[in-house]
Amino acid sequence: PLSVVVALGTLFAFAQPPSTKISPAEPVTYTSCVRPTCILSGRPSTCMYLPLSAAGKSSHVPGVITLLLTVVAVFTPTAVSVLGVYFKLQSFVFMPVFGLNSGTMPIMSYNYGARNRKRVEEALRCGCLYAVAIMSVGTVLFQIFAEQFLLLFDASAFMLEIGVPALRIISWCFPVAAVSIMFSTLFQAIGNGKLSLFVSACRQLAVILPVAYFLSQAFGLKATWWAYPIAEAISMAVSAVLLVRTLRTQIATLDAAI
Repeated sequence: PLSVVVALGTLFAFAQPPSTKISPAEPVTYTSCVRPTCILSGRPSTCMYLPLSAAGKSSHVPGVITLLLTVVAVFTPTAVSVLGVYFKLQSFVFMPVFGLNSGTMPIMSYNYGARNRKRVEEALRCGCLYAVAIMSVGTVLFQIFAEQFLLLFDASAFMLEIGVPALRIISWCFPVAAVSIMFSTLFQAIGNGKLSLFVSACRQLAVILPVAYFLSQAFGLKATWWAYPIAEAISMAVSAVLLVRTLRTQIATLDAAI
């Protein structure tokens, strides 16, 4: 898969011998007390892939998506089809970023354990730059070829009328989402799984659903699509605040302890 290729490419690009040598006083052993920590550190990724299905829906459809489909279904079944097409198309944009996530996280974790602040920050910087670049390409493609993408699914004239503006509006959230994903990657890499889970929950549940419902009720279907950029912007602001605090309390002190 493309995400695996991106992950391996990231590892080969950044995996260099560390400048700081670690010589623990005692041998590092895998004990029973380590197992809960390893398991808990994966909570954010686990929760994002749990098939939270709603009643009467397929168990392969995440519950959040089901709720969003319910919001737009009030207007027309065609809106549900548009949203379904979007979820299929957006995976081609997000999967490379998730691969970058998988490749960057061990680099951050390794250098955090080595107390190498410079390389942790460099990995975050490069990860954000590449993720935004990938997502920006996706945004441009959605802006230019929205109609052609829909025609791949035999879209009717009415579906094109609804779907072309929808894809173009939603795609503005891609570069913003890239930043939030990489910030969340850092939190998880240094053991702050709760912060990573909080940011992911804001992006995909806590913010987008209330915003989508409010916009649908107040301004109609076309405004509902703006729930994606708004939710991503709010989530990025929240993750930026958490990042600043993390950099001050956990990252800035790394070199001092060498």
